[in-house]
Amino acid sequence: MRIITDETSFYEGQQQRVFWLIDGSDANKVELVAYSSKGVRLELGTYQVSGQLFDAQHHFPSGITLPDPGLWKLQVLADGKHLGQVFVEVKAGIAPSNRELVEPIIRDYLNTEGAKLGWLGEDREVTIELLGVEVPDAAKRKVYAWVKILSKDPLHSSGISAPMAFEVGYNGNEYKVTNLQMPEDGNLYQSSLQKIFPQKILERIQSRQQ
Repeated sequence: MRIITDETSFYEGQQQRVFWLIDGSDANKVELVAYSSKGVRLELGTYQVSGQLFDAQHHFPSGITLPDPGLWKLQVLADGKHLGQVFVEVKAGIAPSNRELVEPIIRDYLNTEGAKLGWLGEDREVTIELLGVEVPDAAKRKVYAWVKILSKDPLHSSGISAPMAFEVGYNGNEYKVTNLQMPEDGNLYQSSLQKIFPQKILERIQSRQQ
């Protein structure tokens, strides 16, 4: 059992495309199960096995998303029986490919968004600190960031510095921001913060504010 994936490897919560190479088995269908070094078990789905690829007798492609950093065992089963396994290291943070994709999209969006940020004027200075990215599949991303926007217009001498959550989707031609969420002001700040951001991101927000 071997795998082929790109050089950036696995990052927490971000889907990684993997090709599995199989020798010594004629199984038509396999199941994937992941085990973390902390005892977490995840079922990753069932896949149809195809024919030869490179020097392997059989292969199948899969998209794998592992939620936490650390060492994971990926086990392949055929009819409930162990077929093979590989070990992968999942890194903390954001994969370079995802960072390069989402940051300019979000920056362009924040420079022009009018429904929620129109009060900042049209000429804005935007600073983005990415806190995390979730990639459930290739067409969707959930991006968490601390954003600072200052108005350059002397008539709008105002700004905002706050955590924000963005949904980024592929519409068939390009990736675009499809939704923006921000915590509410005043007494609703903490409760809205907890509704918008997962625990892992909340801890990063709290660490940043200390």
